[in-house]
Amino acid sequence: MRANVRHALDVIEDVLLSGGRDALDLMGILSAVRGPDVDDDRLKQTTTAPLRSMIFPRLWEKARGDYVFPIGIWNMSDPSSYIEPIVTGFAAGHFNNHVLIAKEAIDRVD
Repeated sequence: MRANVRHALDVIEDVLLSGGRDALDLMGILSAVRGPDVDDDRLKQTTTAPLRSMIFPRLWEKARGDYVFPIGIWNMSDPSSYIEPIVTGFAAGHFNNHVLIAKEAIDRVD
């Protein structure tokens, strides 16, 4: 594994091992940014794009239109405005909880 990737994973692990609110927030974000367990790639992309743009705003600006952030699906001037429609429109309650937990965590970090 390349050194910078290993370093990033070590930082993530350190936060998770620290316990407390930071560990819970980070795990909540990581769980939601993965997306729902579905075979529909478009659904997976559209449900994760708002979260990914909020978590990685510089990457969002740089990578507009690539598979991580499907352009044309969202008007991302206010990505948080898409959280509620995702939660209310998505049938899988388990993923909805991940989205809500991640949104609360992102709000605390910003």
